[in-house]
Amino acid sequence: QSPQIKEETLGRREKVLARFERDIEPMMQIGKNNYKWKDGDDITEEHLRWAVWLVTSRVLTVQGSAESNDKFRLMIPLIDMCNHDRESPHILTGRAVPGGTLKVLAGKTVAVGEQINIVTRYT
Repeated sequence: QSPQIKEETLGRREKVLARFERDIEPMMQIGKNNYKWKDGDDITEEHLRWAVWLVTSRVLTVQGSAESNDKFRLMIPLIDMCNHDRESPHILTGRAVPGGTLKVLAGKTVAVGEQINIVTRYT
């Protein structure tokens, strides 16, 4: 395992636990019936960890306008349906270009029903 990925993962786990203890547990004490999982069980830190993973695994960091250094972490419909493949001729562009437009550029003709994998490039 990559030491950087392991460190980041453990750091995220600590942040999720802290957030659960700070924000969710106190609210569960106030309105216990309002904080239930879909099967009726109490919400746990594991549920929050799953939700954070779900968002983190689908979010893209996108550069803001040309006039700012803003960066936004966005969930963009349909983009997360594309799998990543370093050998793919198809490219997702526009993420790191200030004021850029996100586009999936086809690097070859796409047949009907063919899966589109993308390579993320910062142009």
